[in-house]
Amino acid sequence: MKILLILSTHEMNTTFIDSVKTIKSNIIDSLTEDGNTVDIFCVSSNNDHDNYKEILGDIKFKIRCIERQFLKIVQVFKYLDNNNIEDYDWYIKVRPDVTVNEKINNQKMDTFNKNAINTRVRFYLGPEINVPFGASFVVNEHWEHGWSYSETINNITPDDEIYFFHSSIAKKTFAKIQNHELNSKRVILDCIPLTPPNKGWMIKQNFEGEILLHGLKQQIEFFHRDMFNIRNIPIQPTSLNVTFRGVQSNDLIIEKR
Repeated sequence: MKILLILSTHEMNTTFIDSVKTIKSNIIDSLTEDGNTVDIFCVSSNNDHDNYKEILGDIKFKIRCIERQFLKIVQVFKYLDNNNIEDYDWYIKVRPDVTVNEKINNQKMDTFNKNAINTRVRFYLGPEINVPFGASFVVNEHWEHGWSYSETINNITPDDEIYFFHSSIAKKTFAKIQNHELNSKRVILDCIPLTPPNKGWMIKQNFEGEILLHGLKQQIEFFHRDMFNIRNIPIQPTSLNVTFRGVQSNDLIIEKR
C-alpha cells in the first residue's frame, strides 16, 4: 500500500521530539517493515518543517498554512491535487505531540473502516458501545456526562489528534468548504455536553449552516464532527493506544441504562 502520513500542527516544536520518535517507530517504520510505502507531508503554521528531519528522514511534501486543523488538511489535498500527485491508499493525519504506544501495522490497518474516519472519540451520546482505547479523554466525575447512553441520538464527536482514512473518502472529506454548506438551512440537532459543574447535554435544533459558521473560527472537534456529518462521512470509534499531553487513551464503554 501507499500511505501518506500528514504531520499537522501550528508549530513543529522541538519539545515534541520524543512523541515524533514514536510516530516514526510505531507508524512509519512499522508500516514500512510490512512492505508499504510511507511518504511524509508536513504542514505547519511556521517555516519549521525540518525540525524533525533527523528523526523522520525524507519529508516529501512541506507547506505552510496558518489555518487551523481542519483547513490545514483541506490545504494538503488542494496541494496534492494542484500538483497532480497520485492518490494514496490510506492517509494518516497526526499531530507531532501525540505519543503512539502501539505498533500500527498491516494487521491493525485491516481493522479500519474504509468508508469512515477512524479515530478516538472526544464525546459520545448514543447506543451501547465497547471500544478499548477508544476515547481520548479520561472519564471522570466532572465530565462523565460527556459519554452517555441514548436510544434515539447517535452523536459522535471525534478527537482530531489522529485520524486514519482511506482514499475512497479522502477528497470528499477534506474538499474546500463550499458556500452552500455554510448557507445550509437544513435543520439538525446540535448536541454539546454542558461544561462542568453543569451536567447533561445541550440539545437544540439549529440550521446546519449556522452551526458550521459558528465553529469555523476555532475548528475544534465539534466543527470536525459537523463537517463530517454534512458530507455524510461516518465517524468510526477506533481503538488507538496513544497519549496526548499526558493523557492516555481511555476505554469507550457505553452501557444501556
